[in-house]
Amino acid sequence: AVFFGGGLLLGVFIDHVVLPILKKLAAKTTWKFDDIIINSLRGLFIVWFGLLGARLAVESVCEKFSLRTLGYIDATLKVIFIVSLTILAARIAVALLQRQGQKSGKVIPGASILTNVTRLVVFILGMLIVLDALGIPITPILTALGVGGLAVALALQDTLSNLFAGIHIVVSKQIKPGDYVKLDTG
Repeated sequence: AVFFGGGLLLGVFIDHVVLPILKKLAAKTTWKFDDIIINSLRGLFIVWFGLLGARLAVESVCEKFSLRTLGYIDATLKVIFIVSLTILAARIAVALLQRQGQKSGKVIPGASILTNVTRLVVFILGMLIVLDALGIPITPILTALGVGGLAVALALQDTLSNLFAGIHIVVSKQIKPGDYVKLDTG
C-alpha cells in the first residue's frame, strides 16, 4: 500500500505542480509541439506512477501470490500502461490535426469527423497492440479486417464515393454555408 500510495502521490505532484511549471515555460517558446505534448500528458503521470507503485508493491509481496496470479497482475498492469500510451498518442494526433487546421488559417467545418476518425484509428492500433501483448495473435484479426473492409468497400462503393466527395468539398471550401446550388432539374 505504501508503494502504490507513494506512486500515486508522486504522480499527483508531477501532474499538479511540475506540469503547470512546464506549461508556463513551453508557452514562452515559439515551438508549439512542446505545448501539445505537455497538454497531452495531463493526468497520465498519475496513472504511470500509480502503475509503478503497484508493480513495486506486487514485487515486495510476490511470495504471497501464485505464479498464475502474478501473471494476471503483470498482464493487467501492462494493458493499463499500453492503454494510457494509446490515450497519449490519440491526444497528440488530434492536437496536431487541430494545430494544422489553425496553421493553415482555415477552420475546417467537418473537423470533428476527422478528429473522431483519427482517434478511432489510434485506438484500434492501441487495441491491436494490447492483444499482441496479451499473446493473442493479431494476424488473423488483421486478415479478417482486411477482407471485411474490402467487402464493405465494394458493397458501399457509391456511398463511400459520395462521402469522400463531400469531405473533399468541405475541406477545399468550394461551397460555403449560404451558397446557393442550382441542380439540373431546376
